[in-house]
Amino acid sequence: MLGIGPRLVDMFKEAYESVEVPKYVDTVTPEYKPKFDALLVELKEADASLKESGRLEKEIVEVQELKQKISTMTTDEYFEKRPEILFTNRNQSSEVVDIDICFSAMT
Repeated sequence: MLGIGPRLVDMFKEAYESVEVPKYVDTVTPEYKPKFDALLVELKEADASLKESGRLEKEIVEVQELKQKISTMTTDEYFEKRPEILFTNRNQSSEVVDIDICFSAMT
């Protein structure tokens, strides 16, 4: 029985080494990769659009609130909510403008 052991091992080793496992060739990924990348771009655009929609909806609510309150607002309250209007032309004009006159022309 001792002679069968090494021969048996050699037979298994030879049989194991003779087995060829075919390499997997991926034919699916090249077909779907461009479609997947296009979907990722579309997703990013949709996400940006959704964020912009949220920002615009918030701005609409603010404008509607301002529209309701504008008839009873003072100029100080108005420019406190919209400071960018007060400082937009600050360095472009040396004229002094009466804010109350401008505000009353807007309503």
